[in-house]
Amino acid sequence: MKNIVIAAVAAVLFSCPVFAQQMLLGKYSGSFSSSTPRGEVTTGITLEILSVDGDAVAGKAIRAPAARGGRSPCAGEFPVEGKVRGDTLELRATEKGIKAIGAGDCEMTLRLTVDGDKLVGTINKSNAQLSK
Repeated sequence: MKNIVIAAVAAVLFSCPVFAQQMLLGKYSGSFSSSTPRGEVTTGITLEILSVDGDAVAGKAIRAPAARGGRSPCAGEFPVEGKVRGDTLELRATEKGIKAIGAGDCEMTLRLTVDGDKLVGTINKSNAQLSK
């Protein structure tokens, strides 16, 4: 009987991280704000987490044009990859989007904390919040 209880407890403990990681799968929407010479600019973003394998995470981020008619030369889709450790998710675009001609490359780095069905943290060092 004791062996059955130990086996059941071990199964639960080892399956909890897998279950928690699989809960990350799905689509999150939100925004982040950036300071520019023209003031604060809010940009919409959608993050879709497509796979979680161990601590490896892969998906895509879609950066919307800036709100209120602002220009966002970095709008578009970015494939992202990274890792999840506990409740911390770190992702980086695997391809740089192309900015307007002569403006350079667009990069995307996401450092987010899982908070229920929300992801809170930073995107390119700007405060961000996304919800499932």
